[in-house]
Amino acid sequence: MFSDGELLLAMTFNPNEAANEIAARRLSPSTFSYQFTNGTVGNTHFLAIPFNSRAAQGAQVVANFLLSPAAQAKKADIAVWGDPTVLAVDRLPLAQRAAFSAPALPGQVRQPAPALIEPHGSWVEPLEKEWTRRYGG
Repeated sequence: MFSDGELLLAMTFNPNEAANEIAARRLSPSTFSYQFTNGTVGNTHFLAIPFNSRAAQGAQVVANFLLSPAAQAKKADIAVWGDPTVLAVDRLPLAQRAAFSAPALPGQVRQPAPALIEPHGSWVEPLEKEWTRRYGG
């Protein structure tokens, strides 16, 4: 609907979604991303190894790889996924930082806003009730 011009604003969990869509030629290059300077409720991808896994060591190898600077840089590449890294880039050695310093593309977030933690799961039911009370079901 956004690309068809039916909406003027769209939201996404990936702050670089617009850049992905521009690179895929599904959105106009004039599309831009916006984040609140003080942060936004964030979400991230979680990796878990079940306590009863028969391949816990193999799973740990995969998890370590997915958190590696090389894999995170590939994930951050707009042509691949464009999802910002979970790594503290400023703490990486200079050689590894370089993989995260490509010039920003159209629609790409230049400086990610701070991610604020999601409210505790116990908030879901009260929020849903209040939403329904205010805005209907």
